[in-house]
Amino acid sequence: MSDCKGPPTIIIDCECALLTEDGWVAGQDNVTKQEFTKKRFVNFRSFNLKYGRSSDEFEELLLTNIIPNGNLTFRCKMWKCSVEINNDGYCTARTHI
Repeated sequence: MSDCKGPPTIIIDCECALLTEDGWVAGQDNVTKQEFTKKRFVNFRSFNLKYGRSSDEFEELLLTNIIPNGNLTFRCKMWKCSVEINNDGYCTARTHI
């Protein structure tokens, strides 16, 4: 990460949500304080447990209501960084599984 000149760790408040195909929130996490470290993978595997559903129920919800055409939208709102940010902005990332 030679191009990454920021601190090794930042702490942010974030709110994560799964969106349906038409943009409605299917499941949303409460605002939580998260610490992110360079070169560390972020794992959202426990996301399903926060909605009181088993893994099978959560998979059924995903397949029938959220990703019927193979498109999964995961939104993460972030703010209150522990470091100074030079500008505000909007960022979108996409992947295909």
